[in-house]
Amino acid sequence: MIIILAGGQIDLGMLDGLVALYDAAKTESERERAFEDIYALAGERLRAMVWRAAGGASLDGTDVDTLAREALGRALRESGVARLHRVQGDWQALLGALLGGRNEAGRRLWGLLTPALQERMRQSQRYLKATDANVLLKELNALLTRHDLPVHLGLGPARTGAMPDIAYANAGMLVEAFPGAQIKVLRPPRNILGYLSKIVLPEMRKQIREMAGRRPLNAQDAAIMSALRPALKQYEEMKGTGTLPPELAGLPFAAAVNALYRADLDRRYGPARAWWEQMVRKIRPDNPFVVKDVISWRSAKALFEQAGVPADQWREPGSPYYIPKGAMKPYGIQTVERVLGLPSMRSLQGPGAGGEQRPLPRAPEAAPGWAGELALSHGGGADLYRQVVEQLFARPGYEAEHAVGLMLARSPNPTPADVEQYLGTIDAETAEVIREIGWASVAREVDRRVLEVVSDPARRGELARQTGQAPRALTAAVGAVRRALMARRICAIIKRAA
Repeated sequence: MIIILAGGQIDLGMLDGLVALYDAAKTESERERAFEDIYALAGERLRAMVWRAAGGASLDGTDVDTLAREALGRALRESGVARLHRVQGDWQALLGALLGGRNEAGRRLWGLLTPALQERMRQSQRYLKATDANVLLKELNALLTRHDLPVHLGLGPARTGAMPDIAYANAGMLVEAFPGAQIKVLRPPRNILGYLSKIVLPEMRKQIREMAGRRPLNAQDAAIMSALRPALKQYEEMKGTGTLPPELAGLPFAAAVNALYRADLDRRYGPARAWWEQMVRKIRPDNPFVVKDVISWRSAKALFEQAGVPADQWREPGSPYYIPKGAMKPYGIQTVERVLGLPSMRSLQGPGAGGEQRPLPRAPEAAPGWAGELALSHGGGADLYRQVVEQLFARPGYEAEHAVGLMLARSPNPTPADVEQYLGTIDAETAEVIREIGWASVAREVDRRVLEVVSDPARRGELARQTGQAPRALTAAVGAVRRALMARRICAIIKRAA
C-alpha cells in the first residue's frame, strides 16, 4: 500500500519493513542505521508535521529537523509498546506490596520510583488517590521498556529482542507479581505515523511553539505567512480528503504550497490583469504591453493616471480590477522554505558549476563540543542540570543514568576518548552496563528526563527552592539547559552524518 503524504509518496510496506529492522536491531549502531533509513523515507513528511504543529510560527531548518528526529525517536520507542492501564477500583494490593515490605518484588520496585512519588504514597497509607495512582501508572509504564527490569525486581534475567516485545513481557510480569492490583495490559498496534500525529506532536506542541517563540516573525515574514495561509489551508483540505492532484503529491511540501499559492494568485487576479491589458491596448494600440511583473504593473498604473482611467475601477483595494503589488511579484520556493522553517533542498544538494550534482557537505569528524559547553556554562545551566540529575537518578537502580548525567553536566559533548577515560574512574559494574546499553542511548534518556523536569511549569517552584535561585535566575538556567540539550542533539546529528 502506498500513502500520499506531504513530501510525496510513502510505501507503507517499506516503512513497516524498516520499523521491523529497527525493532530487531541488536546493537545501537544497527538501531541508528535503521532510524536513519526511516527518517530518509519519511523525514520530509515529519518536518512538515512539525511546522504545522508550530502553528505557522518561525522555526529555522535546524530546529525543524531536530524536532522531527526527536518526534520520530519517541514514536519508535513508544508506538505499539504495551502499557499498563488502570481499571476502576482500589490499588490497595499494590500499595500494600510496595509499602508493606512483604513482597520482595514490591520492595525492589519501590526503589525504582521517584522520591516524590514515594513520599506521596507514604502519606496515602491506606488509600491511593486517583491522582497518585495515575502518577504511579506513568512511572511504571516508563519502566516497561527497561530490558533489565526483571533483574532489578529479582524475577529473571535481562530481556532481549524488540522493544515492544520487552515492554509487553515486562507488563505481564508486573501483573503476575501483583495479582490483586486493578491493572490490565494494553498492547496497541505499532503505527508510527498515526502515533506521531495523534500522540507525539500534540504533546510536543508546547515545546515546538516555545522554540519557535524565540524567533518571532518580523513584519515582512508575517506578511508572507498571511499570503501563504490560503494555500496552506487548501493543501491540508486536499490532502485530508484525498483529492491532492498527483502533480502536487510528487512535489516537496514547500514546492506544492508554492504552486497552490501561485495558482490562487492567478485565480484571484487573472480577470483583473486581463482587464488591465485590455485597457493598455485601448490606450496604446500601437505599442501595447503585457502586465506580467512589477515593472509593467507600474507602467500600466502611470498610463492609467495619464489617460484618466477612473480610479474607482482599478486603484484602491476593493475596486473591481484592483491588483496589489504582491500579486505581480509572487514569492519563490526558497522564500516559502525559509518562512515555513523547512530545510532548503537547493542549499543541501544542488547542481555544481558544471551541472553535476553537488555532494552534501561533509561534517567534521568530531562534533563541535564547544557548542554545548558554551550553552551550558552560561546562566547557571550546569548547576541546574546536575541538581536535576541528582534528584532523578541518585538512587538504586539508576546508577548508569546518574553516572552519565554527572559527566554530561561537566562536559556536555565528551569525545569517545573522554567517555572511556571517565568510565575507567567509576564503578566497574556501572561502566559495563553503560558500555552494553551504549553511552549515546543513556545520554539521550538522561536528557529526555531532565528536559521533562525543567520544562514543567508546575515544578518551577520546587526547583527554585532546591537550587535557591530567584525566579529570573532560574529562568536563565532553564534556558541554558535547553540550549545545551539542543546543541547536543545537533552535534549527534552531525556525528551521524560524518
